[in-house]
Amino acid sequence: MQNKFRTFPVSSKLFLVTFGMTLILIVVVWKTVYENYAQVLKDNEIKYNLLASDKTKSQFDFTITLIQNTTATLAANAEIREQLDRVYDIGLHAREDLQARKEIELLLNSVLEMQSYIMDIHVITLSEEVVFSSFPGVDVRGLYNTYGTYFKRAIEEDQSEFWLGGYDRTMSYIQPIYHLNPRAVMGLIVININYDFVREMFMASAIQANERILIVNSEGQIIFNFPHFTSYTPFLELYPDILVLDHLQMEGKVFGQDSIIVSETINMADWKIIRLIDMESITAETSRVSKLLRLVLVASAVISLFCSLALSRLITKPIRHLRDACQRVEQGDLTTRVEIHSRDEMGNLGKTFNMMIVQLRESFEKEIQDQQRKAEMQFQILQAQINPHFLYNTLDSIKWMAVMQNANNIAEMSTALIQLLKYNLAQPGADTTLQDEVESVKNYVRIQRFRYSDNFDLTTRLDPETLRYKVLRFMLQPLVENSILHGFENLDTRYQISIASFLSGDLLHIKVIDNGSGMNPERTRQVNEGWDKGTRFNKNIGIQNIRERIQLHFGKEYGLTYSSEPYVGTIAELILPIIPGDNDQPIQKEGEDVP
Repeated sequence: MQNKFRTFPVSSKLFLVTFGMTLILIVVVWKTVYENYAQVLKDNEIKYNLLASDKTKSQFDFTITLIQNTTATLAANAEIREQLDRVYDIGLHAREDLQARKEIELLLNSVLEMQSYIMDIHVITLSEEVVFSSFPGVDVRGLYNTYGTYFKRAIEEDQSEFWLGGYDRTMSYIQPIYHLNPRAVMGLIVININYDFVREMFMASAIQANERILIVNSEGQIIFNFPHFTSYTPFLELYPDILVLDHLQMEGKVFGQDSIIVSETINMADWKIIRLIDMESITAETSRVSKLLRLVLVASAVISLFCSLALSRLITKPIRHLRDACQRVEQGDLTTRVEIHSRDEMGNLGKTFNMMIVQLRESFEKEIQDQQRKAEMQFQILQAQINPHFLYNTLDSIKWMAVMQNANNIAEMSTALIQLLKYNLAQPGADTTLQDEVESVKNYVRIQRFRYSDNFDLTTRLDPETLRYKVLRFMLQPLVENSILHGFENLDTRYQISIASFLSGDLLHIKVIDNGSGMNPERTRQVNEGWDKGTRFNKNIGIQNIRERIQLHFGKEYGLTYSSEPYVGTIAELILPIIPGDNDQPIQKEGEDVP
């Protein structure tokens, strides 16, 4: 069966694999996800409702935090503390300061305007005659009767705050203000919170979440409940742990219905918020979603069948086009192209294939052109060559005739020409060592000195390590020839030509430097870009020829560049790779001059 499957077309394989994996996935979903989904959905519904409970509790806690921060700000107010210190120093018989009362009451009323849930704010001093309040005409005696005991409790119980709730439709927050040295209570700040604000907050949450809600204290006293006309006392008696534990989450019966019971302690006093969530609404949603899931699974199986067929055809069609194109290329047709109009990966693959064929064809054409250029260059060199043995024998005869006639300059010039011809014509191969190339240039310079009456010098500054590295033959002589023929036109000083070599990183640098007339920037740019092909440089084996030979043998990253400045001089710099050559040659000394 496995061997038979291998012979199937790609479209059939893709269809069978895609549809088979989809069916397996559907079965897995049916057996695992569906069987466990009801419980997971139920747990998620419970978590959702718990988050709603936590949101309401967090909102109430945030309100409490704002009240505490407001109280702390008032307690730190300089004007309030100054008046409390004054009463503390004078004692119970202190009288009020009308100007201070006006400023403090203005401050308290500004707080009321910003926090609408606060009913009123009172600052109570040690004197029963001095009280600051946001409520005009406040009953001073009544305030002392209600809150005066907290002066003593603040010291005895060492508490920083007190909460009173559920009285006269208000909740009160009390914070003592202490005299630092000695530590003693010198006043109380009392903030009364609108009880209806708290009721509306929790009632809105209960209506939105379709649940029952209670707020109770540790003694079981119900401070708030929704719905209002339902008695929850039997429920609290049935689950007494609600009043004991700080946090509780459980399932239980509430008025005969299965419910989720959640109890959280509010971050104030000993109040708790209790939420009763009906389980029936949760299970009804679970049942509905479960039926929907069964329909989705069946529909998915049908849709996957048609999608697998369409996908196999969609993917294999461009593949067939690419296969046919590859077969044509394999037969040598580099003009073939594929037409895939999609913008997906297959379309990109078709474009890449076409670009690859174009680049392959261009590469073949460039390779043919390079081979032709090499052949032409070799032909030019062959054309320039004549029978070396005939030249050697003739020049050698001239040399000895000059010696016998004491024409030593003719003999020296003949010897230099013989050595130059042997180097340029007799040695096989395109490369040599830098040592041999420099020696050939010296022979060329010896000949040119006789021609130009010995009015220029050639010096070398060669790194000994570079002398055994390989370079191209007949590479330095055209550069020196350019300096002699064109660099010293209209020059009054003595001509100077220098050849330097050094290593930089993994590159070999060779410079031919002269102190000639130089070139302007435009002319230098033309030379570096290969525009000047004969007006200044040797026409047969000139600058562009040297540059092309270097790039053909070593690569495009190597070559020849010129830098020049008018009436200062010119530098021709060769950049080559480091290729070791013959290690048996003697090394030329640093700074050697041509004799």
